[in-house]
Amino acid sequence: MIYKSFKTELNPNNKQKTLFKQYAGTARFAYNWALNLLKEDYESEKKLKPSAITLHKILVSKKNDEFKWMKDISKWCPQNALRNLESAYNKFFKKQSKFPKNKKKGEKDSFTLDEIVVKDNKIKLPKIGWVKLKEHDYILNGNPKSATISLKAGKWFVALKYETEIQQKEYENTIIGVDLGVKSLAVTSDGETFESSKKLKQKEQKLKRLQRKLSRQKKGSNSRNKTKEKLSKVHFGISNHRKDTLHKITSFFVKTKPNKRI
Repeated sequence: MIYKSFKTELNPNNKQKTLFKQYAGTARFAYNWALNLLKEDYESEKKLKPSAITLHKILVSKKNDEFKWMKDISKWCPQNALRNLESAYNKFFKKQSKFPKNKKKGEKDSFTLDEIVVKDNKIKLPKIGWVKLKEHDYILNGNPKSATISLKAGKWFVALKYETEIQQKEYENTIIGVDLGVKSLAVTSDGETFESSKKLKQKEQKLKRLQRKLSRQKKGSNSRNKTKEKLSKVHFGISNHRKDTLHKITSFFVKTKPNKRI
């Protein structure tokens, strides 16, 4: 079995957008709360590594008094945040990364939920309900393993993980090489050429202008914050453009050369 992922934009109403912010805030709170516990253990030289399950039990025990507001949030929200922390903490002990840092509001706001249903271009999220998808007929109907909802450039996205079986495929002996060039985006060994997009170059030039403008502005000023918002949108536009170009190239190979190795 392998995991296959899909990511697409959501089309939530205003009430759902408010709930998304609450869920992202809950995930951030659970992560930071548990991280502070781990810091205390580590600094006291106990160096304990309680599991996400243990941390979640402690968190649940506080819902009746300290964290009553958390009762309205799906259990999967804090639980998955603690799983993410456990993974980051274990990587630190294996010397694969630095000690985890507290999450800040506005920096990669996201949350992950289980027990998801996708049907007819809508996704059902626990305690939130049915949310419309922006793209139609892109996400598979069914029950994904998990859904991660994230905020980027003022838009909400969902990344879904499906479990699927590996399918063996017969290939011809022909191998096609792909060269990523400078003048052209890509050139194949059998003569196909993919040119660079002029729109992408224009967006990259705009990005450079905004970056120079940002460097001259005073930190904390309203004008600098507005420029940062514009930068975020341009970054998002460039990212989407590159993904779209890559999708078109890969779709071309799948449709025209299905039985050849690339």
